[in-house]
Amino acid sequence: MLEEKPVQSATMKEQEAACVIHMFAPSVGTPATTTQGMGVEEMKTIASLISRAIRSEDPSVLAGIKSEVHALTSKFPIYNA
Repeated sequence: MLEEKPVQSATMKEQEAACVIHMFAPSVGTPATTTQGMGVEEMKTIASLISRAIRSEDPSVLAGIKSEVHALTSKFPIYNA
């Protein structure tokens, strides 16, 4: 059984990670990404991006991650015009 921990306010890193997550879609779950046509490899990339964003405090690293997010999501538009 998991140990329960008190809820704490979000740190800056957690807020930045949330921003990365929200760039993908309202949800980063499998249904949201597969609807956009993403597969296993893209999910691995997404997990890596989130992990790197959470661990970094360097604005230039976070900007690079943001660019990678835009590059990935541009290949899988939510809506086809």
